[in-house]
Amino acid sequence: MISASFITADIVNSTLLTDSEMAILREELEKLLNSYGCMYEFFRYDSFQVLHREPINSLKLIMLLRSQVRKFNERGIDIRTSLTLGEVKTPIQSLAFSKDEVFIMSGRHFDEMSDTGSRLSITLAGQTTNICQPGFTAIALFTDYLLCRTTSKQAQVLNELVQGLSQADITRKLGKTPSTIHKHVKAIGWNEIEQLLNIFQTMIMNCK
Repeated sequence: MISASFITADIVNSTLLTDSEMAILREELEKLLNSYGCMYEFFRYDSFQVLHREPINSLKLIMLLRSQVRKFNERGIDIRTSLTLGEVKTPIQSLAFSKDEVFIMSGRHFDEMSDTGSRLSITLAGQTTNICQPGFTAIALFTDYLLCRTTSKQAQVLNELVQGLSQADITRKLGKTPSTIHKHVKAIGWNEIEQLLNIFQTMIMNCK
């Protein structure tokens, strides 16, 4: 059963940000994580872990985190994320010292990502791995492919779309023309991203 998701992440190329930019960015990330009701801990300058009790929304959360950071895309800023889905059976006092399988697997797969160059992995903890894992792997690969292609302006539009705003809403909020926003939406591959989010949520509900 998938009852929780655990994220191990770091901000790629964070040293290219000024101290003030990093402080603002971290404040924005914390605000987002708080809005999703997450338990989280930041380590050092640019690494963090997140426990989320609504795994059905965990891919959406990762898209929001990455699109928030990719406004600095011209400097190569991004987030590398290992998402592990499973059960958390014990009370959690500290994410850094938890012994649940989802925590251990997330850290292990995060370490392996440096060899592949991928910035997103999705893995399952528990007995469902062999049945459902290929589907989650495919979702991670395609999601990462789409997100890595976004420019800083496109990432800003993506962030608003994932939050549920319409193109008309985004046009008014960002002060851009409808044609400009529409071009960004097409370039992002929003139709495909919506399908990925729907498939991910269906798999979470059906993968027992």
